Amino acid sequence: VRDAVGSIRIDIEAWLSMGVPNSPMDGACIRVVSGNFIVAKPMGVRDGVDFHLAGEVRRIDREGIRRQLDDGAIVLLPPIAYSPTGEAFSLGVEEVATQAAIALGAGKLILFGPSAGATTVDGQLQKIISLADMQSWLARTTDPALRAALTAGYRACLNGVPRSHLISHAEDGALL
Repeated sequence: VRDAVGSIRIDIEAWLSMGVPNSPMDGACIRVVSGNFIVAKPMGVRDGVDFHLAGEVRRIDREGIRRQLDDGAIVLLPPIAYSPTGEAFSLGVEEVATQAAIALGAGKLILFGPSAGATTVDGQLQKIISLADMQSWLARTTDPALRAALTAGYRACLNGVPRSHLISHAEDGALL
């Protein structure tokens, strides 16, 4: 997990550092910061299963992140965080995104997944799901990645984030 997260972090920082001449990024100076903005706690043993180095978010350093954002930096929050005793724990990316959005009072949470979102029984994309309808959508969602994204968005909205969006990472330009 450490190797994978470290490798992806390096790739993201490299992409955001590109300043290819004769492109819109020519001369751009994008700062990316990462660090111990998340404090983790171990998942421990649940129903007889020891989760070893898997963890959960204990606390988000909201002020530390805010200072970096106010200074114009992009804050990269990897799915690895540290306990107060210095242990490194692997976290779920959806939990990191949800807890950070809640702690920062985000206006929206944008989640990327393999699908564009939940579909009706006849295959139509459901573009809006109310909080009142979300439990029934979660009950009939069988795809684990879609369920994790829907759950993350639901939890964020229940905790003060006004909106949540699910966008397919498979569709080029979907965020735009």
